[in-house]
Amino acid sequence: MNTALSFALSAPQLEMWFAQELSPDNPYYDTRCYVDLRGPLDIERLRRALRATVSETDTLQLRFESGADGPSQRFAQAPELALAVVDLSAEADPVAAAQDWMRAATASAIDLDGETLGASAVLILGPQRHFWYQRYHHAIMDGYSVSLLTARAAELYDAYGRGETPPPARFGSVLEVIGEDRAYRGSERFGKDAEYWRRALDGAGERIGLDGRAPAASMGFHRASLPVDAQLTQALLEGERRSGTKWPQLLTSAAAAYCHRVAGRERMLFDFPVANRAKSNRDTPAMLANVLPLPLDFPAGASLTDIAAAAGREIGKTLRHQSYRGKDILQSLGDGGQQWIFGPRINIIPFDFGFSFDGHPAVLHSLSNGPVNDVAITLQGRLGDRGCELHFDVNRELYSAADAQNHLRRLVAFALRAVAAPERPIREIALLEAAERDRVLGEWNGAARFDERLTLPDWFEQQVERSPDAIALSFEDRHLSYAELNRRANRLAHRLIAAGVGPEDIVALALPREPDLVVAVLATLKAGAAYLPLDPDYPADRLAYMLGDAKPVALIADPSLTLNLPAGLPTLRVDDRSAAEHNPSDADRRRPLRPQHPAYVIYTSGSTGQPKGVLVPHHNVVRLFDATGQFGFGPDDVWTLFHSYAFDFSVWELWGPLCHGGRLVIVPYFVSRAPRETLQLLVRERVTVLNQTPSAFYQLLQAEGEDPELGRQLSLRYVVFGGEALDFRP
Repeated sequence: MNTALSFALSAPQLEMWFAQELSPDNPYYDTRCYVDLRGPLDIERLRRALRATVSETDTLQLRFESGADGPSQRFAQAPELALAVVDLSAEADPVAAAQDWMRAATASAIDLDGETLGASAVLILGPQRHFWYQRYHHAIMDGYSVSLLTARAAELYDAYGRGETPPPARFGSVLEVIGEDRAYRGSERFGKDAEYWRRALDGAGERIGLDGRAPAASMGFHRASLPVDAQLTQALLEGERRSGTKWPQLLTSAAAAYCHRVAGRERMLFDFPVANRAKSNRDTPAMLANVLPLPLDFPAGASLTDIAAAAGREIGKTLRHQSYRGKDILQSLGDGGQQWIFGPRINIIPFDFGFSFDGHPAVLHSLSNGPVNDVAITLQGRLGDRGCELHFDVNRELYSAADAQNHLRRLVAFALRAVAAPERPIREIALLEAAERDRVLGEWNGAARFDERLTLPDWFEQQVERSPDAIALSFEDRHLSYAELNRRANRLAHRLIAAGVGPEDIVALALPREPDLVVAVLATLKAGAAYLPLDPDYPADRLAYMLGDAKPVALIADPSLTLNLPAGLPTLRVDDRSAAEHNPSDADRRRPLRPQHPAYVIYTSGSTGQPKGVLVPHHNVVRLFDATGQFGFGPDDVWTLFHSYAFDFSVWELWGPLCHGGRLVIVPYFVSRAPRETLQLLVRERVTVLNQTPSAFYQLLQAEGEDPELGRQLSLRYVVFGGEALDFRP
């Protein structure tokens, strides 16, 4: 072996090297595990076996160097992997002490410029039990390779114990792996794989985490674990028999379905780890593992059997193109940073992780196989084996340890129900356990405060009766009482009814953020129709698409706006032309108005394709405020309409005050874009309920920091966040 020769890194090695360079303190770019050895252990014989294994494994002899042209590697002259010995047998709980020791041992990153890229130790728990701890940087070794090393060390250990000459090593060379990688990346197959992944991910959806937030760089994770017990084992095997789908694919599909139900998304991308091994390198310790995207659809009515069949097809295609690096895919999608994630990770590894040392059983347990940027669901082992475990890991920057425990418990319960009825639609399978459902529906919500038989106009009109002279609406120096706001809305509503507008119709609104906007919303709902908000600041092609897709029967617009309208669309203005002022009833409307009728239609951003219109009925808004009764909103509260009424956050802002008898302050557009002026408005109007996106609130915090005296005059009771992930750090 030429120790003077330097050579280039493979693509998988470069990924790990650059990741560590970009985050030098991150200790998770490694594979770490321990082997639980039951029975007596000859530590000196294990040390001898480990020394021989290192001499046979050239990837463990690699050392890295940084130069002007980037990193290179060479073989060390005297490779060595020390075997430390730590006696924990006197501890009150040796197993817990061993877990604490391994956590501390892996708390710092492996130095890529150092003389060793791994670590090994024997933890003595007692005369009949030991943990053999191993850790290797991912630049030289993946998780699959650790099993190869452990098997070879056990083989050598047994041979030495019998006084026999060990059989020769069967390991391939890391140089062959590097050569194969270089040949692949210059081949026609590489280009075909790149084209496959480009087409496969066209329109595949957003890369987001389980709870809808963007992933965060992982500096650690919380883990919840359970042994795969007899109940889950039997359920998976019976599900395999009933569905005709092998249990690993069935469990993969159940885990994916669980994520779908939690996230509420019809199309999801998942992280799907692959070994990326061919016959030529199956026995070569090296870094080859890859993480690729697995796109799955969850159509309405799909059963676990349906999802498993679709997942099987996608997995088959993925495995045929598994040599193409996931990092290259991410870079083609515009992500060259460290957010290495397509979605929640699912990794079912149904292999034998059992070994034998002098005939005594030993089981390999994985501690980590890399960063967890969102969540990772991992099963390791064969059903029925002692070491078969299910893990639910969560990025500690995004989730708590309790989140991990709760998700694992719910996942197992969901999987048991799903595999018991694999032909049943997934959407019908309970996500929450009975106690949790009772808590959500009963304890958290309390008794219903609002009659769900009412529509939004009914709800508002009851408030008018309670406090007709109270101020309902403020805008700059103008104010409208509940009674006056109701009269103006009624007049416009009767004009809409006279124009033939009624329930199940859609009326488009194109108005600036002023009192007429609230009048038009109320009038449309009183007429029985749903309103379609058209933000005048939207691009003309988006407005044209929304009008063409929603097909409104009328438009209420400000005369100062210029819009490209469909031919023949009736257009009304908000004015006080003579019309009836009484509350419209079903006797006035074309047909009765019911809570299930649409109240408004909101269009999605269209970031993953064409915008999609979502119709929301009256009773959904009623239920929203009924479910938030614990906040005690009331007539003394002052709210702001801060956001565009084409943003669904505005529904909460608008109806929060009007249905609780409070006052709504319309924030002028230019004020909403100026944090200091927003702060002044909040103080001047004595706002008690502020609704903000986190990004806008961070700017407001900065303005308050620049004028703390002004900030001390705030009257806020609640700040309600929405629209974006909240990056909360105490």
